[in-house]
Amino acid sequence: MKTKSILLGGLMCLMVFIMTACSGSVEDSEDAMLTLDFGYSMISGLTYEIDITDSDGQTVFSDIVYNADPITIKVAVGEYTIHIIAYSNYMTKIKYAEIVAVIEVKPGPNPTPITLTKIGAVAAPIATPGTGGTYNNPQTVTLSCTTSGAAIYYTMTTNGSEPGVPSKSSTLYGSAIPINTSGVVKIRARAFKDGMEDSAIMPTATYNMNATWTASTNSSTSNTTTITFTFNLFVNGLVANEITIPGVTKGALTPDTSTGSSSTGYTKWTLAVSPTVGGANNRTISFSKTGVVGTGSPSSVTIYGGFPLWAAVVSSTFPASSIYGIAYGNNKFIAVGELGRMAYSTDAATWTAGGYNTFTADIRGIVYGNNRFVAVGQEVIIDGGNVSSNGKMFYSSDGINWTAVANSTFGSSIINGIAWANNKFVAVGDDGKIAYSLTE
Repeated sequence: MKTKSILLGGLMCLMVFIMTACSGSVEDSEDAMLTLDFGYSMISGLTYEIDITDSDGQTVFSDIVYNADPITIKVAVGEYTIHIIAYSNYMTKIKYAEIVAVIEVKPGPNPTPITLTKIGAVAAPIATPGTGGTYNNPQTVTLSCTTSGAAIYYTMTTNGSEPGVPSKSSTLYGSAIPINTSGVVKIRARAFKDGMEDSAIMPTATYNMNATWTASTNSSTSNTTTITFTFNLFVNGLVANEITIPGVTKGALTPDTSTGSSSTGYTKWTLAVSPTVGGANNRTISFSKTGVVGTGSPSSVTIYGGFPLWAAVVSSTFPASSIYGIAYGNNKFIAVGELGRMAYSTDAATWTAGGYNTFTADIRGIVYGNNRFVAVGQEVIIDGGNVSSNGKMFYSSDGINWTAVANSTFGSSIINGIAWANNKFVAVGDDGKIAYSLTE
């Protein structure tokens, strides 16, 4: 018997003896008995898949063997190909060793050993960057394998769940994998090569992707403000409850469908809000969604519409007195009221009393125009037992030092109000009187 074999792999571990025996006399026999004897070298726990074909390619034997009992079959003399695969896990087809031997069967006992050789395992893939990183920008992940010619297949999830077991029906790796979705992204990979044992599964590579964002609002003065959020990563499944903005009622939150898809997510979302109190105030924004940075740029936005939010002044300096008017100019507020009281403030929160000696009675109004304050009201005159009043008007550039207007034309009529517009002051008072300034 002549034997030639094709050895796959590199570690010899099992000898198989192939023996032939003539079924008749050497001179006239055309049949022989072919025996495969694993002997004592069969490895426990392996499963052997054996196929024998003749020179015409016809199968003369095919079986799965789990023990070391010799296998004897009757064959005609001639050339045969024996293909033996040993599996360490037959269900998942993980190969342990493999051999293809070509033998020539002739009559007569002539035991010849062939070598069943353990094949090498493909090296497990490696992911770069490695697992466990946290990133605020898109990433690309490369998969590599040190076994030349191996093909890498991978599975991936973008919702934090564990990917499935990679197989040859998974995604074939061809180029760097873009990671541009917010949330927890996971990748598993395995490498395969014909004639070698499949690689171990690469440990799950995990990437924590946090999207950063910018916010902008429309310039509407209606009761609804539209806030547009632009993200640097795809964001999926965003809901309004994951966005916190104080003092507003949140309406519809909708994605810009031109910036992504339902599977990848979107990079632009729009939220409609209506103020519950306050308008045109800086409202802080924060996110509580996994995979989105909590604060962005800017951290606050202007919300239009609604009613202004008010804060009470602790001390107006007008104890038990009525306040009749207020004006702003020259970087300060001036408030006026009963009994000739005045107060000024640069921030509207803290007030300083002043101007008590300017008016001897009520100050009914004040306005700022043409770089000056003008205050109007009344003056009380006591002459002996007689008490009378006149309309009074004073002006000041700083709101602290005042000068009387010589002739307001109101005489004894109290001046109740004043306005500035169209380069003129206009005052109104008792007795149906109105007067306007002749000079700017």
